[in-house]
Amino acid sequence: MGYLHCKIDCLQDSKYPGQPCGDAWDYLRDDKGTLVIIADGLGSGVKANIAALLCISRLKELVRGGTHLRKAFRKVAETMNSAVENNLPYAVFMIMRILNDGSFSIFNYDMPSPILLYSNQSKILKGRTRTIGEKVTSEFNGWLDSGMGLLCVSDGITQAGLGMGYPLGWGEEGLNDFIFTSLLGSSSKRSLVKMIRKKSLEICGGTNQDDYTILAVRTTEANITNIFTGPPARQSNDKFTVQKFLAGPGRKVICGATTARIVSEYTGNEIQNTGIATDDLTPPESRINGIDLVCEGVMTLNQLFNLLDEDREVFDEDNPVTKLYDIIHSSDRINFILGRGINPADSNIRFRQMGLIKRDRVVRLIACRLREKGKYVSIEEV
Repeated sequence: MGYLHCKIDCLQDSKYPGQPCGDAWDYLRDDKGTLVIIADGLGSGVKANIAALLCISRLKELVRGGTHLRKAFRKVAETMNSAVENNLPYAVFMIMRILNDGSFSIFNYDMPSPILLYSNQSKILKGRTRTIGEKVTSEFNGWLDSGMGLLCVSDGITQAGLGMGYPLGWGEEGLNDFIFTSLLGSSSKRSLVKMIRKKSLEICGGTNQDDYTILAVRTTEANITNIFTGPPARQSNDKFTVQKFLAGPGRKVICGATTARIVSEYTGNEIQNTGIATDDLTPPESRINGIDLVCEGVMTLNQLFNLLDEDREVFDEDNPVTKLYDIIHSSDRINFILGRGINPADSNIRFRQMGLIKRDRVVRLIACRLREKGKYVSIEEV
C-alpha cells in the first residue's frame, strides 16, 4: 500500500478588519493519516473565535485520547446542542479524516457540504444524515486517488452575496459551478482557494459579509526520506535495524560515522570519502553505494536545525548540510531511526565548546520544526 500525503491550503479572514476571525481550523498527522477540523463560531469577533477554538480543542483532545472519530463527533455535537440552548459558546464544525491509502470520512455539524475535487471536475458530496438531538448531521465517506482532493468552506462563502443580487447567497451549487469551470480552465488546486476568495469578494461588493474559511486538501504520492542516525542501543540489533532502514520506500540518509560503518559492514559496500572538512563549520561527507547521503552526525544535524527556516538562496555553497536541507524540504514524510547506543563522539569536549545539542534532543527539535511546516515525522528509537 502506498502513502498519500495531504497538502493543505487554507485562507481565512474576519468580517471586521482588525478583529479575530470567528472561524478556526487545525490539523493533526499521525502514522495512519491526516485529521482536519474546521469550526465556525456563532457571530463574529472575539466571542465567535473563542467558541470555534474551544470546539477544535475538545475534538483534538478526544481524538488524541483514543476516542473513535464518530464517537468524538457525537460527543461534541451533543455539547453544541446544549450550548445553543444555554447561551454558551457555540460553533458549527466539520471533522475530516484522510487515511494514508486515500480513504476518507467526514462528519459535518451544520456546515456547507464538502466538495470532491478531481483533476478537471468537481462535485458536491452527498452524505448520510443522522439526527443528534434535534440537529441533523451528515457523514461522508469515499476514496481519494493521487491528485484528487477535498474542499470545505464555512457559510461566509456559501452565503456570499446574500441580499446583493443573490437572494439565497452564492450557495453550494454556485460555488461548485465556479470550481468546476475553474478546474476545466486548468486552474491548479493550489490556486483554487485564492480564486474562490477573489470571486467571493467580488460577489460581496468588495467587503466581507461574514467571517470565512476556504480549505482545500490535495493528495499526492508522498516523497519519503529515511534518516538513520546513531548506533542501536544493543549491537545485536544492528542487522535488523539496517535491514529495516534499507527496506523502506524513499530516500536513504545516514548521519554519523559509526552509523555509516554499521551499514557498510552489513551491506559489504565500502565507505568512500568524498571530501575532507577544512574547518569546524563544514561537516565531512562520505559515500556508500545505494545511500543518497552519508554525512557526519551531531554537527550536521545541529546545523540543519539552525538553517531549517532560512531561504535556500542565501546559502553560498553546497555541502552535506545544504544537501540534507534540500532533501528534507522536498520530503513530505521523514522517518528517523534514532540509535540510542553510546557514541564516543557525544562526549567530545569540542562539541560542547561549540554549543552542539546532543543527537537525541536535536532530532526531536528538528521533528517539531518540521511538523510545524506540515510534514509528517516519525521517530523510532532503537
